[in-house]
Amino acid sequence: MADAAEEQALSRARILARLRAHRQTLAEEFSVAELALFGSVARGEPEAGSDIDLMVVLSRPLGWDIVLLRDYLESLLGAPVDLVVRGGMERRPALWDRVSRELVYV
Repeated sequence: MADAAEEQALSRARILARLRAHRQTLAEEFSVAELALFGSVARGEPEAGSDIDLMVVLSRPLGWDIVLLRDYLESLLGAPVDLVVRGGMERRPALWDRVSRELVYV
């Protein structure tokens, strides 16, 4: 029987595998150039009800269609997604410094 740490790692692995399997769709439909997991799931420390934190780099601006991307990711992963654009995080040096160390690229 797997312990909690193994289950969390598997959860992270499942999320990354699902995102990798849909990388082409994400690029073609939503102009996703880079996608990375961060936060509690990336660290292997999610709690019940944790959202999935994702950082995205886009090849073109999406405008309000960023909401469609978030909705697609939530449907794909079956959990709430907190989606942030890398450029916005980089403008907050203290936040970017912390987050950039835990990014797990898809």
